[in-house]
Amino acid sequence: MVDLHQRSESAFPPGGSVAPDPCLHFDIQVTPPSAQVRRWTCGSRLTMEKAVFAESAYLDHPALGTLSTVGETAGLHEVQLSTVGPVRMEIDLEPHRGPRHGTVPGAAEEQRRVVRMLAGWAWGEDGTELTDLVLRPPAPDNSSDRPPVSERLRERGWDAADMWLLTSLAPKMMEHRTPWCLRAVRVVHGRAGTLMVWHPIAEEHDWNPNEPLPPGKRYLVPLPECRRRHGQLTAVAGTDGTAEAGRLVQDVMQHHDWTEWQLTQRVERWERRFFALARDGAFEAHLDARHLGAELDETHQLLGMLRRINRDMARRARLGWLPQPEVAPIEESVTSLRLEVQRRTDRVGARLEQLNGSLREGWTLLSSAAGGARLQLDRETSERTQGFQNAAGLVAALVLVPGLVLSLYGAEVTGLPGMGGSFGLVAMAAYAAVGALSTFSTLRAMASRRRMVAVLILVAGFFALVLTTVLLITLGWTR
Repeated sequence: MVDLHQRSESAFPPGGSVAPDPCLHFDIQVTPPSAQVRRWTCGSRLTMEKAVFAESAYLDHPALGTLSTVGETAGLHEVQLSTVGPVRMEIDLEPHRGPRHGTVPGAAEEQRRVVRMLAGWAWGEDGTELTDLVLRPPAPDNSSDRPPVSERLRERGWDAADMWLLTSLAPKMMEHRTPWCLRAVRVVHGRAGTLMVWHPIAEEHDWNPNEPLPPGKRYLVPLPECRRRHGQLTAVAGTDGTAEAGRLVQDVMQHHDWTEWQLTQRVERWERRFFALARDGAFEAHLDARHLGAELDETHQLLGMLRRINRDMARRARLGWLPQPEVAPIEESVTSLRLEVQRRTDRVGARLEQLNGSLREGWTLLSSAAGGARLQLDRETSERTQGFQNAAGLVAALVLVPGLVLSLYGAEVTGLPGMGGSFGLVAMAAYAAVGALSTFSTLRAMASRRRMVAVLILVAGFFALVLTTVLLITLGWTR
């Protein structure tokens, strides 16, 4: 057994107080036969499970510092815990996210030292091998590799499994964005207990635990006890490590059911906002298609990731890579944990296909609305252009033709009606009126793409000018 009285000065300060920024968080539970659970916790569980630790006590552990404890734990720091009862140990290798994350020199070795210490406290001489096993990188999802359990550990009743957990923020915490992260857990289980190690985040999108959230809300740590097992299809019996590992499988499945529920909420909320915009007439030329499209894309990213992880869980159950504890059926015909996983993954998969269809319909609706808004915008633009062309035609008719008439009379061309007399003012006005009317009518017809009408107007204007000239000359002779 590891000597727990040998403090790790780089991980924990002397004097029995826990470091303000521990290299990992952990939760250790021992369940003796017919006795109260005994529990030691350090880190995030204290805030996530306030009800459980409302009446907890504090223990100054000689190597781990100050821990929060439940049950009679005094004196057990000198005892191998597996001799008291099956040990359930859960360790989080990524207790925080911030500027210091990933920058502490030797952080991996420090975590290995603490995990080896905790595993030795729980299982004695098996602790070193268990530490080496759980700290190896987990196999990627949809991989053909299984955790490499040594022959010695298998002979002593140990087995291992990898699982992937997808966590996202609920719409009520962040409406227009969809942060999510993907983490793996390696579970080593046997008769003497179970060791679960949550590895650092493997993939993420917009995941920032330092970001301020609504009051009372916070980013989740991996599956806190208070949020576990809200529903299952089988009842896992027993308290040994395989039973605890089986309950963890149910926890992961329930967590993904919750994520699928969040997806449903996001799709329905998007549809409500879209139809509210349609009802209010917001599609007329000013539709915020980019913003609505970004929300759809964020939701679809989470859906695609959940579908990928759901298929991986179904494949692991089908290949027998998950723990198989003894269970009592709750739902008819579900007689094993493997069948429960298959049934639940099938249900999630079917629901995801429905949601994916809703998202495709959302893209179609958004595309149609954007096309309608574009058509309205083009119509408004065309109307503004037409108004400008009408104004330009009117200006040309009122300025160009009268200016031409004035220039002709100013040149004192012989033979112009009224030239050299007061009747010339009437003649100039008549010519300007006929020319302006013909010019404006022709420009309107050309703007409306009625070329034949424009030609007829020009011909009519020419004859109108001829008639005007004859009339003016006749009137001039009469005078």
